[in-house]
Amino acid sequence: MTDETLFAAALERRTSEERTAFLAAACTDPEQRARVERLLNIVSRAGTFVSRRPVSDTTRSHDPPADSAPPPTVKVRPSRRGTAMLPVRKVKLAAAVMGVLVMLAMLVWGVFAVTQPSISPPSTTESAPPEPTRYAIPPGTEADDGDELPLAGGQHLPVWVKTTVKGEVVRLRLIPAGDPDGTRPFYISERKASNAMIYPNTAGRPGGPTAPAVGCTAAEAMAFIRASFDTAGGRLPTPTEWDHAAGLYVHPPGQAAVTVQGGIAVVNKKDPAPPTAGPKSDVNCYGLLDMAGNGREWTCGVVTKLDTPPVVTPRPAGPFKPDDLLVLRGRNYTLKEGLTFAQLLTEASGVLLQGQLAGEPSPYTGFRVVLPIKDR
Repeated sequence: MTDETLFAAALERRTSEERTAFLAAACTDPEQRARVERLLNIVSRAGTFVSRRPVSDTTRSHDPPADSAPPPTVKVRPSRRGTAMLPVRKVKLAAAVMGVLVMLAMLVWGVFAVTQPSISPPSTTESAPPEPTRYAIPPGTEADDGDELPLAGGQHLPVWVKTTVKGEVVRLRLIPAGDPDGTRPFYISERKASNAMIYPNTAGRPGGPTAPAVGCTAAEAMAFIRASFDTAGGRLPTPTEWDHAAGLYVHPPGQAAVTVQGGIAVVNKKDPAPPTAGPKSDVNCYGLLDMAGNGREWTCGVVTKLDTPPVVTPRPAGPFKPDDLLVLRGRNYTLKEGLTFAQLLTEASGVLLQGQLAGEPSPYTGFRVVLPIKDR
């Protein structure tokens, strides 16, 4: 006997005890009996019970034809929606259909539960941090000593590198930069470019062969840098790079002069002087010479709008038109005092502008070289 047949037959019994006794006698398969009992329990919880008692006069019924005997009816126990009278055959059919639907639903749910992949909890493993930027020293240079400086990401680069230009050794110092403006690390020449590096004949040049070369236009300075440091991407410093190299953002508190304590800025001179290294030389906190005097220096910052403060746009690759107003840094060697951090700060903030037309040479203006650090 099928589950549907057993369910319909049991549904005709009046009480749960009768249905249980009927199933015990009619069904010998415990699993089949359990399935039918589950279906009967579902119907019981819904508030529907079947009775074979006669219909009372007070109960609504379907009117049978006048010439036919009334069909057997079942009484449905009142639910929240009232009572109803249904023919026995329709009840059996409805019960059988409901049983099939319930069994199909249980079967489908079982298959669904078995075939669904297990859902793992979200991973709590944090993603690996991005690789730090890796730098390389400028092409055509080599480390000058064994000292190294740590940069962001834990990488170390030589503090000093060197190269040779027209027989003269040029040393360049690593400037880590960074705060407060996010400037990338770079190398800058220890000294201003000398007469010997630029002019084939240094006779009559102010200060002699090793003195800073003054009287160059910005275009002439760029032409020399490209010819001598082309593979390393040499250029003029930006105003911000020059400020970092001067030590504006790292000098010890209380230090007023760009020159370290005990040093003497090259100022109050008639001509530029050969740079010297020693305890009384014009040296700053990075070991760079002549940052506080011995002539002003070109930068690649172009003043694009004269305002307060002026709008300055760096143009590292040039070119410069003769009437471009370029920002200068450093200190005229004819002045009585060397550059101080207070003065440099007024220039960096735009309160004071030191500038010169790119096409006009000046006997008080020289330059130094920056080599950018490229990513590996």
